[in-house]
Amino acid sequence: MRAVEFFTNKVDQQSSWPREVIARLDYFEDKASAAHGAYNAHIDRQSEQGARVYEAEKRRNRFTGAKLNREEYAETVSSLDKAIEREKKELSRLRVIGNQLRDDYQLWKGLETKTRKFMGSVSLSALRLAKPLKLPKGKKIETVRAEIEALSLEVEKIASSPLPSSELRRRAHQHIDIVAQRGEPTVYYRTDRSPVDLSTLHPHFLVWLVADEIKNKIDALIGPDRPGALSEADRKSRLSELSYQKLNLERVEEALILHEETEGRAIPRRPDASVEAILGIEVIGAYQ
Repeated sequence: MRAVEFFTNKVDQQSSWPREVIARLDYFEDKASAAHGAYNAHIDRQSEQGARVYEAEKRRNRFTGAKLNREEYAETVSSLDKAIEREKKELSRLRVIGNQLRDDYQLWKGLETKTRKFMGSVSLSALRLAKPLKLPKGKKIETVRAEIEALSLEVEKIASSPLPSSELRRRAHQHIDIVAQRGEPTVYYRTDRSPVDLSTLHPHFLVWLVADEIKNKIDALIGPDRPGALSEADRKSRLSELSYQKLNLERVEEALILHEETEGRAIPRRPDASVEAILGIEVIGAYQ
């Protein structure tokens, strides 16, 4: 596909997105553009300040060698040292601001990029706008984010939970059977040679020979279920449930952010916040 055709198809696809989604994406793009402009302008100011430091140090470096020991230059040198200190302090302050502006740009650009990528990766027929969320009274953004973090930790815990011993034994036995099958010797039925050629036995022959004994020993090593053991089905179900709870909290989080924006207060969005919550959409059947 030619580049022009690809671009045209992408534009046509985006034009079919819900207008509420397009408005949010355009908002993120505008914020990213403004942040980028502010950052570039600040970098120019920071570069100018760097030049001021260089010039101050250059003036100070004229007083070297014997001149430093002459009393009539002491006051001048002291004044120049203080000037360098002031200019460097200002440069440090500008660098801190520059880092903040860079982070601000990266946040907005990241939001724009990941939301557009998400919209381009799902079928429009699988999307719908989420029901408007009534802002909970007295709910603080800090509290909601603490609850989201707690759920995220629970998700990690469930995702890494051990399997039941029965499943571990089943997988171990399956692996042993595969290895033993590879080690099974070939029987030759010709009368002019030995039925089994020991010189050509596969290294896995010993596994085939004592497969049952190996299984018994592995079973003993596995032992009873470990605390928190979950089957694959139970793990999948629990993770789906937790993900749904987390998404609902993220919708509350986004509602609080939007409310604060209407009041003129900006709250940075988390880089890993759910696109569904940010755009106010639902993926049909995602958490069934």
